[in-house]
Amino acid sequence: MMAMRAFLPILSLAALAACNGQEEAAPVNDAVEAPAAAETTTAETSPAETSQASNSGPVLLSGKGIGWGSGADKVRLAFGSSRDTIDTALTAHFGAAPETLVMGECGAGPMESSSYPGGLILNYQNGELVGWFLDGSSERVALEGGLGIGVSGDRVAALAGFAPVEESTLGEEFYSEADGLGGFIEEGKVASLYAGTTCFFR
Repeated sequence: MMAMRAFLPILSLAALAACNGQEEAAPVNDAVEAPAAAETTTAETSPAETSQASNSGPVLLSGKGIGWGSGADKVRLAFGSSRDTIDTALTAHFGAAPETLVMGECGAGPMESSSYPGGLILNYQNGELVGWFLDGSSERVALEGGLGIGVSGDRVAALAGFAPVEESTLGEEFYSEADGLGGFIEEGKVASLYAGTTCFFR
């Protein structure tokens, strides 16, 4: 399992694995289900479609789920999609199976995660995708809409709908209710991003 960034040791996978402290839901959306988009595809995505993830550009993240491809090859998997479907597709995309972790005590209930190269962690409950966390930069992972790791805090502050999370215990945190997307800023730049249900150790 890859390590989280040093600036948020409380978000490290080691801390998550321990889960011995008092754990609370994220102040804005730890247990919020992002609204499904009309174009999203759920667990019924075919094997042929999921295999396209290996050669269809970066994995695309949004406040509604994940996806890949564009045009006729566009696939979008909303929160609630099957873990088997996603892990199969992303194993082909990254060329290796994910590292996995069981998080027995989260504010939203027990969760499991799959970690991929580039700092991407996908969170699951009952075999379904419920959230993601990103704290690395990779050409294999991108955010829809242009926001990403390394973007300036000033640019984030100028985005419509984004606002700071007051009194966050995890650092300089921001969130957009409209987009279902949040993150953390370090030294004036976006250091990590998240969407959906999380298991932050606060």
